[in-house]
Amino acid sequence: MRFGPGAATALAGGLTMVMLVVSLGGIMGGAVQEEGGAAAGASKTKCGNPSSVVADASVAKDDYVKVAEDIAKDDSHGYDYGSYGPTDFDCSGLVWYALHQSGYKVGDTRFNTASEGSALGGAGFKRYDFSKDRLRRGDILVSASHTEIFVGDGKVVTADNNERGEAHGGAPGDQTGKEICIRDFGKWEAMKDVYRLPANDGSAGSKGAATSVSAKSNVDISYLDKWSYSDAASHDPGGDKGKCSDGYGLDQCTQWACVRSHMFGYKEIHNSMGDGRMWVDSAVALGWHKGVIAPGSIMSWAGGAQVPQKEGGSWTADGQYGHVSIVESVDTKAKTLRFSESGQGFGHIHTSSMSYAEIPAGLTFASPPKITKDTAGAAVVSGDGGGSSDTETTSCDASDDTDGKVTDASYSGDGNHASPEDAKKIARQLLAQYFPKDHGGDQWSALEKLWTRESSWQWNATNASSGAYGIPQSLPGDKMASVGKDWKDNAGTQIKWGLQYIKQRYGTPKDAWAHSESVGWY
Repeated sequence: MRFGPGAATALAGGLTMVMLVVSLGGIMGGAVQEEGGAAAGASKTKCGNPSSVVADASVAKDDYVKVAEDIAKDDSHGYDYGSYGPTDFDCSGLVWYALHQSGYKVGDTRFNTASEGSALGGAGFKRYDFSKDRLRRGDILVSASHTEIFVGDGKVVTADNNERGEAHGGAPGDQTGKEICIRDFGKWEAMKDVYRLPANDGSAGSKGAATSVSAKSNVDISYLDKWSYSDAASHDPGGDKGKCSDGYGLDQCTQWACVRSHMFGYKEIHNSMGDGRMWVDSAVALGWHKGVIAPGSIMSWAGGAQVPQKEGGSWTADGQYGHVSIVESVDTKAKTLRFSESGQGFGHIHTSSMSYAEIPAGLTFASPPKITKDTAGAAVVSGDGGGSSDTETTSCDASDDTDGKVTDASYSGDGNHASPEDAKKIARQLLAQYFPKDHGGDQWSALEKLWTRESSWQWNATNASSGAYGIPQSLPGDKMASVGKDWKDNAGTQIKWGLQYIKQRYGTPKDAWAHSESVGWY
């Protein structure tokens, strides 16, 4: 057996990193940016020479209608009441997001239909009584319970309801092609107000003053620097396992990474992903893809890694806990990315930027499940950040042919005489298979400490007095033959047996570690 696809590896010292870099400005909000759909006809090839796959889709800065239309055409986005992107939206969330993405001063917190009129007025829109026969492209239509954008030719772009025909409880994304769509006007006949930019006066509405918006990345995240820790926590919509603050302190980098992931719509991210340095591994165990850079991707920094600052220079991640941050946008022309982060030293949420042409030592990435090797039209870029080809459209297949899953690509051996570090990588990959319902960073942390105590993760560790053998210290060692004949030499075989033992006897690595802490053995 082999562990991992043996493709995407982050290396320091001028070497290269096979990765996917996705810049999808077409549906990028002022706060967050979301993936687009796969480009028609994009080819799929196996990863070969080290390269990056870079996708780029720019959007006119102030065309909020186009932004909404692009979202409607991308079935990775569906309806969910109370959501305002970047994955799912309700009706007012879609309108707010499109305007905010285009630079209109509609506030950093989304409006609803009750407050929409006030927000639109503040952005320079003028109110008119509704008249179906006088509608113009770009008119925002508002009733007491619904809002949508008129796009011309008798059609509107709208977020109506989920695949059940309901507001709550639908699956992420558009399951029917009709949750967010461009359709004939007529379903919502109770429209009351029309909001329109002033005509023929040269005005384009009220835009913000000069900010940190990049003409290439088309995203303004400067407002995040004004958020306190409490502000950030107040924006947490919650995830599958509750609020982030239920497990992390408000001033921790992990708290913000959890909150921001929830804001992106990734509710599987939870409050026990482990220390910052563990987040990519924890995310991979949840189905995320290692080595892929996109808005919403997790950036996990090893202990002692140098984290760049937009002000210049860098700071050093905690030697024990490392650090975690979140990708906000990607500029494929300049080969830079912008990210947000938190931590006690900042005193508030902090944003920064860096080049991805050369990945700093100790930094790894993981992208959400929907961002894969097949996402969007791609241009191949050399691994050293060299010139791109705008004509070649291809995607890099970083999956493992053995199981069809993207796993920890940093180890590709067969497990025989694996080093302690490689043994840990094998265990990290296998953890989700044995504990599918609970394999987050807290479980990994427990397992890592348990087998460090037992064997220092050495395949040939032998207890001179008892005869216990191997990484899990099986007693006697030949018990592990039930998993494989190579139990004496293969770290993978030993780890499989050990995980099976823990599951049968204790239930989880955390419980096994607790027992070891109590009595000195497990």
